[in-house]
Amino acid sequence: MDRRFVQAVRARGVDIVTVGEIGTISLSDENQLIIATEQQRVLYTFNVGDFCQLPKIWV
Repeated sequence: MDRRFVQAVRARGVDIVTVGEIGTISLSDENQLIIATEQQRVLYTFNVGDFCQLPKIWV
């Protein structure tokens, strides 16, 4: 995670956490999406390949 980016987003009033901060780094991509949905959060990731396909399957 780019800490500067996360700090900049927070400075603009966006409620953002990283998987490292909430201890979910070892969970699967689908479980990360489930947690983000349950917490009504935006999921910021570098894992573009997998996450481009997950919403199509999920929706």
